[in-house]
Parts: sequence; structure tokens; C-alpha cells
Amino acid sequence: IYRLVEQEAGVRTKDRRRVWIDSQTEEEILRGIREAKDLSAYDHLSDAAYLRAHGRSVDVVPSVSYRGAIVSSTRIRAAIERGEVADANAMLGRPFSTRGIPFSGKGEGSRLGCPTLNLRLDELSVCLPRGVYVVEIGGARGVANYGVAPTFGDRAWEKPVLEVHFRTPPPALSSPRVSFLRFLRPERAFETIDALADQIARDCTEAFDLL
Repeated sequence: IYRLVEQEAGVRTKDRRRVWIDSQTEEEILRGIREAKDLSAYDHLSDAAYLRAHGRSVDVVPSVSYRGAIVSSTRIRAAIERGEVADANAMLGRPFSTRGIPFSGKGEGSRLGCPTLNLRLDELSVCLPRGVYVVEIGGARGVANYGVAPTFGDRAWEKPVLEVHFRTPPPALSSPRVSFLRFLRPERAFETIDALADQIARDCTEAFDLL
């Protein structure tokens, strides 16, 4: 950005900060801050006094700490990818959520007495660990497995999906938003379908009765 402004405006290096600020809207300045991978190259953007001196309105928002460290998007993403959903939600100030696309399943859940809403998480922007979660959709709490259902062998999913079981079904939504409240356990393959059914019952007890 510096080199481009200097070349186009024909100004000396010492003047380029002023030219850059004067040539940008506030939205463009904020976009430059958000997109900067190395803010040391944008020291003028983080200098509130400099921005104010050149007619820009600036509100300095203090950083937020959680468990002794500064909250950042990198730290939140890492917590989610470790399955530390409760910590991620605490840092976000709300539950981590994403939209899902409903599709017809194979009926395995219904045969186990545990019918599910099946969702593809096409908008998922983090590497969500495979496993069992407590979730909420449309105000209804559910217990969900995100993964391929490996216990079913050659009937397992080819790609991870979210299978959500509810005690009280949520409202019908074409693209429901799923809020992740807690990570219960990693996904695993059980030796028998009966063993899987027993574990699902324990997961439901924890998700619906204990929380």
C-alpha cells in the first residue's frame, strides 16, 4: 500500500502516511487493519492519535483476556479445534455456531429409537473435531454426533455429517443455525450396534438431564 500510494501520488516517503490516511475512507482503513497479516507494517493504522490528528473518529477498544491470555480469533479457533467448546464460547461471548443444510438420512437412528436431523455443515470454517456435542437449534436442545458413524462399517458416511437427536423437535428450518454448547466425547467405532445404542442413551442422559 505504501509503495502504491507513493508511486501514484508522487510523494516522498516521509509524507506517505498522510497521503494514505487522506486518500482512504474509514471503511477502507478498517478493512486494511482486518486484512493485515503483520500489523507492524501498518503502524500508522494502530496509532489512534495520528488518525485523530488527521480528522478521523477513533474509539480505542481495550483487549479482552480469558484465563490470563489475550482473546484472539486464532485462540478461539484453536480451542474449537481441540474440542474445548466451552472455552471458545466464553471467549466469543456467545455459543460457536454455523448453518447446516438438512438432508435425508439412512434411517439408522430411527431403527435405534433415536431419530435424527441430518445436516451437512458446508459453511464450517474450522476443523471441528469428530465427536458428540450438546447443541441447540431453534431453541431446542439436542445431542449430536459429528462424524461418519464408523460403527456402521460400509454404511458409514463418506464425509462427516451432523446427526442431531432431540427430545423436543425444533421448528422446521430450511437452513438451521446450530449452536455448539459442549463437547461430550470423541467419535469412536463400537463393537456392536447394541453397544452404540447404550452409549447413545448415556450421551442423551448427560445432554438432557445433567446439563
